[in-house]
Amino acid sequence: CLHRFCSHCIVTALRSGNKECPTCRKKLVSKRSLRPDPNFDALISKIYPSRDEYEAHQDRVLAKLSRLHNQQALSSSIEEGLKMQAMHR
Repeated sequence: CLHRFCSHCIVTALRSGNKECPTCRKKLVSKRSLRPDPNFDALISKIYPSRDEYEAHQDRVLAKLSRLHNQQALSSSIEEGLKMQAMHR
């Protein structure tokens, strides 16, 4: 399919059990069918010099969004419950 990924990302995707391209979902025949692309890895390293720091930042942002969503869902659920109780009194 010719989609490109840094070596870390494609290895992580394959280890998770998905033997397919993360972009188009085309099945991979084998890991040997992948070709290393050192130029692409170098480009990614230039764009994200500290990938671990970037991933940690992403994790923090996603955790914050998840907490916010959970709080909103709880508030909505409580509000609905109070409305139902008020209707049945």
